[in-house]
Amino acid sequence: MGMSTADMAKDPPSEVRALGLALFGYFNPQIFQPSWFVKNRILGDDELKGGGDILADTPGLVAFDFHDWLLEVSLERLLLYSSEAHKFPFVKDLATSALTLLRHTPVRGFALNHTTHQSLGSAEVVENLLDNFVPRAPWQRYGPQFGERRVVLGTARTDNLDGSIRIELSKSDEVDDGVYVGIIDEVTVAPEQEHPDGCAEVLQALESIWAPSIARSDEVVQIVLGDYR
Repeated sequence: MGMSTADMAKDPPSEVRALGLALFGYFNPQIFQPSWFVKNRILGDDELKGGGDILADTPGLVAFDFHDWLLEVSLERLLLYSSEAHKFPFVKDLATSALTLLRHTPVRGFALNHTTHQSLGSAEVVENLLDNFVPRAPWQRYGPQFGERRVVLGTARTDNLDGSIRIELSKSDEVDDGVYVGIIDEVTVAPEQEHPDGCAEVLQALESIWAPSIARSDEVVQIVLGDYR
């Protein structure tokens, strides 16, 4: 899709923050129609903003873009996404309300994906920041320029839940002269063959890690960006 004249006239964003909540299991995508959310009083008409844009509507995949949040459901994943900070709590509440109603859905785990793209004003500043984490000096004998430098750190959880936490850092492909910081917070309830009806446990885990996960993402972004923001 091309940019409109109005879009081209706008200044490029200096910061883009987003949150994605992906739940993994077995879903019936066709249940998750806008009318179903309204009928079950999960959403009001005002929250649907006229129905949004239909991106896909097939037996194996439905996807709707409501402009400040997006819903995509396939046979094995339910994804809610927003790049509007005021909608982040809405993402959790919508997932909780839907899966409380569909409490027998076999859900085995989820991932919270926090992303930040921050413009630093110049390519040189971006390279200098990346030097803090992936220094160029030891490698410059192999070439003066590096087209890509990426850091991926992974660790086991420390909150008595199964899963992992992953931190990613690289140049941004969303903002000019910027960096990308990603924090992926994953939780697994149990393999489906051992526990096929994990909906309640998943929602309990989501509630318990929500605030710590948001705080951790803010802390990581501050560690990476510091005085560059």
